[in-house]
Amino acid sequence: MFRRMSSHLPAHEKGRGGSAEDEHQKRDDQNMYGRIRATMNRLLRSPQYAPPCGAADVVCATWNVAEEAPSGHSFAEWLRVDLGQRASRRPHFIVVTLQEVDMSVSALVAEYSEKGDAWCEAIHRQIGGQRHYVAVSPTQVVGLMLMVFVRADIAGQVRHVATDIVRLGKGGRLGNKGAVGLSLRYRGRAMCFIAAHLAQNAEGWQKRNDSYHQVIKDMAFEVGHTADAYFSLRREACLEEDRQADGGEKHVKKKKLGVLDDHDYVVFCGDLNYRLHDQKEEEARALIAGGAYAQLLKHDQLLLSIAQEEAFTGFVEADIAFPPTYKLHRHDNAYEESWEDRKGKVRVPAWTDRVVVWTAAAPDNRAVVRGYNSYDLRLSDHRPVSARIELDVWQMPRREAAAHFDTVAHVAEGMEKRAWTRRWFTRYLTPAYESLVDNAHGVSPAFHMSSSCDSPSATVYSLGSEAPSTPNGTPHSSQRRGLIGV
Repeated sequence: MFRRMSSHLPAHEKGRGGSAEDEHQKRDDQNMYGRIRATMNRLLRSPQYAPPCGAADVVCATWNVAEEAPSGHSFAEWLRVDLGQRASRRPHFIVVTLQEVDMSVSALVAEYSEKGDAWCEAIHRQIGGQRHYVAVSPTQVVGLMLMVFVRADIAGQVRHVATDIVRLGKGGRLGNKGAVGLSLRYRGRAMCFIAAHLAQNAEGWQKRNDSYHQVIKDMAFEVGHTADAYFSLRREACLEEDRQADGGEKHVKKKKLGVLDDHDYVVFCGDLNYRLHDQKEEEARALIAGGAYAQLLKHDQLLLSIAQEEAFTGFVEADIAFPPTYKLHRHDNAYEESWEDRKGKVRVPAWTDRVVVWTAAAPDNRAVVRGYNSYDLRLSDHRPVSARIELDVWQMPRREAAAHFDTVAHVAEGMEKRAWTRRWFTRYLTPAYESLVDNAHGVSPAFHMSSSCDSPSATVYSLGSEAPSTPNGTPHSSQRRGLIGV
């Protein structure tokens, strides 16, 4: 499968090294793999060939820990993990983002600290360690961390893992504010998880919107060029053939995946720092005390930005039924008293810690948030938040999936080979045939080609009536309509 198409040039084209036709043919051969993969992608999303879908259970958790250490705290409720459950009932993915893990000067310079390791180890230990979950490329940039843990029994099905960082600090060079992203593919779906810590203060609304657009524009994930193929069971064979043809591993082609252009699901979470717009502090506190969150959320900058399509367009958030997560006393559930900072600004309680989800428009893509809440972990002036999300993915036993993908691969290869042959006839046979008729009869026939015949593997060639008849009056063979099989 996926044999390289050899360049079968007609005799009159051979020996023309460097001709435009020769270069065009060479590019056509090189693109054959890409064409087959693209056709497979389309077929596997069509009703006829799409595998049945099931839900991948994803827990996405965010917390600004304000440089505190993790010791002495239980995170089981926040991370929604019960080790007493059967493995098949636990989340497939646990995505954790922390902000302000370490904001020291040394961390700002190195963009790494031992505090980050301590948090990663503590969380991994509480969700069962390596026996139950596998850590996938934990990434830290200054105080921002992104950790993705994959359930051990499905870890082998996760492919094309890649990470990227976008710095949003001063001049775009410092990582005190920024975003970390991880891209992966699981059971036919490309997923992207982005952790962000955006600009602070109520007056930073536009800056936060601009930062979102910068993250979406600048973040890109470098993967092997076969990452767009949904049949990852055949990925290694394709890569090996490319290595042999290109002369080694270092020549294997790479491609970069964009955030929204190349993923089925994007989960964007973190301390997004959106505040309440034009909301008086006294009134906000009274509404919070009365549980009137819906009234307050009418002033929420993030929801207003989404509604006005100024940022996070297409993202959705589950209904918020928990109190604002900032700014509280570190060791009780009371919001900090009114105070003015050095710039004379008053801080109003707000939902700064958020989880939003984007789903690509496709008939078999579906994301449903089953739970969205904050938790009473009194470690910092933020309260942690987590969401449990169901993402539709392919649901087929491995052997059945391999057989199904082989079938679709053969169909896609056949379609592309027929299309390739039609292009070959158009490019090479048509000029040669016209030249042959011109030389034989001294006339220029009205040549017409059509590929709209009933047989998908044939191309119709017909010649006009200008060509002469034979001596017995019957039409010349060049006037007859015939099929050339492909």
